[in-house]
This record gives sequence, C-alpha cells and structure tokens, in this order.
Amino acid sequence: MHRAKDKRRGLWKSAVQPLSGLPNFAGETADANGNIGSSFTGYNYDIENRLIQPGSASIGYAYDPGNKRLWRGDTSQGIDEIDFWGGNNKMATYQLSTAIIPGGIGQPSTYAVIFSLQTTNVHFAGKLVSKGTQSAGNGQDWCSLTPVTSDRLGSIGKFYPFGQERPSATTNDTEKFTGYYRDASTGLDYADQRYHQPGTGRFLTPDPLVASAKPEDPGSWNRYEYVGGDPVNSTDPSGLEPEPPPRDTMIYIPSPVQRGQIQVQPGPRSLSMITQSATTKVRSSTTTISTLFLLIIARRRRLQMNSIFRWNGF
Repeated sequence: MHRAKDKRRGLWKSAVQPLSGLPNFAGETADANGNIGSSFTGYNYDIENRLIQPGSASIGYAYDPGNKRLWRGDTSQGIDEIDFWGGNNKMATYQLSTAIIPGGIGQPSTYAVIFSLQTTNVHFAGKLVSKGTQSAGNGQDWCSLTPVTSDRLGSIGKFYPFGQERPSATTNDTEKFTGYYRDASTGLDYADQRYHQPGTGRFLTPDPLVASAKPEDPGSWNRYEYVGGDPVNSTDPSGLEPEPPPRDTMIYIPSPVQRGQIQVQPGPRSLSMITQSATTKVRSSTTTISTLFLLIIARRRRLQMNSIFRWNGF
C-alpha cells in the first residue's frame, strides 16, 4: 500500500482499492490499486497510479510532481513531445529532435536537441479561445492563430453526453470533449489528474480522496464515475472535482476604470442580452469615462441579470 497527497485538500490518504482481479467493464480487470486495464489491455501505471504506458511498448507518458503530463512519446508515429503549462492551462507543445553539428577543423561534431513548436494555446478566463501553429517565411518567425469555438461545456466539436464524437470521429491529438486532450494512440481523454474513457462515463483510475464517497450520496460510492453521472450540467476539468460549466458572460470595458467597482448579480430570470452604456465623471480626477459597455450574453432562457454599479468617490 502506498499513500499519496490529495491535491484538493492536502490530505494523506490510502490509494489502495479492493478491486484487484475483479471484472469491471467489458471483461477488464483492475490491479490492487484499482487501476483499470492493467491486465486486460496491458496498461502500466507508476507508483503514483499514473498511466505511463498504455498497452504498447512504443507509447509512453511522463509527469511532473503536480501530475501534469509533461512528455508524450510514440515511436511508431515519430512523436516525442514536451508540454509547457501555465497553471492549469497548457500553453505550448514542442516536438523534440536531435541534430549533428559538424565541428570545425580538428574539432569533433556535437549533438544538439532541437525544440520545434507544434502548437500554442491562448486561454481567456481559463477557457481555450484559439490555437496557433508556427509559421516562417521571409526571414521571419511567428505563430498563426486560429479561433477555437466551443460550447457551454468547453467541448470543441459535437459529442454524445459521455464523450463519444458524433456523427463520426475526427482526427485526434487535439482538445475535444469538454476541453480534454484526446490521444490518437489510445483514444483516451487526458483529464489532467486522471484519464477519461469516452463513452463509458468513467475514469480509468479511482478517485483518490476516500472522503469524497459520502453516505448520503450513493452515486459517489462509484469511485470511477464521471461528474456523478450528470454530463449535461457538469464538467470535471481536473479529473477530481465535478463543477458546473461557466456561464457565457463577457464584460467589455473599453476605457480604464480607475476608481470604480462593478458588481454583476444574476437573478433567476431575464433577458438573453443586456447592453448598457453610461458616461460617468470621477469627482477627484479629471478623467472621464466616456463609454462603458456592459455586455452580458446568457444562453439560458429567461435568465435575469441585475446589474449593480457602485462607484467609490462619487
């Protein structure tokens, strides 16, 4: 038995689950720690219950101390990638390669590791809004950004409730269901702290926090379940904690607010869009806020937004 530190509450807990050798789904079995696929599909897990080799000797993963996946390799596809993270957002992916640099006269050749940018991600309020690829020409080097359109759950594309793509699968190795990165080699969704198996409504490894199984909520006794069986109204960005999807709310302020505060409190019902403009002068300054646009887009029917403006110094 080993013990690991839970990322949510800083508690130490046992990660051992009493599922070893028992049938699970479609004939699969779990190991002594409850990790699915260890014997049926040949998945290999490390001591921290992280998937490091998903069924093929040509595929491998590596992680940082916070369980962020930093490296992904697949020798059969020529993949040797490193990911760079900013908090919980993946910022860029680089392909690694080597090159031989000839030495000078009487000098030996040297080897160099080359980092080639594959993709770069742009996030706003924690949501992926565009992806970029490297472009070069005329002696210049830049990134070409392409906007990303996602639904209210953060999914890029069309999916059935538990992640199966519809009407048919498209190319993987990109962000898809609720923003999870779907690996082409396995078809699994990398869900930050665990792996999600599309179409099954579950993760491959059990929830490590024993206290999350509550007597008053029998559904929580299933240690593998995805968002408590409610994929329409919940997401799980970290793979550890279901949460409601963010509201489609955008506030646009074209000029700086130096001494003001804006508070927006949603009510139970209202308009689908409110556009409000105001011209306000700050007493203690000659600065005039010429225009203030508050744009709130709510996709829920009859969602009422009560806007409360409180300005300090008036």
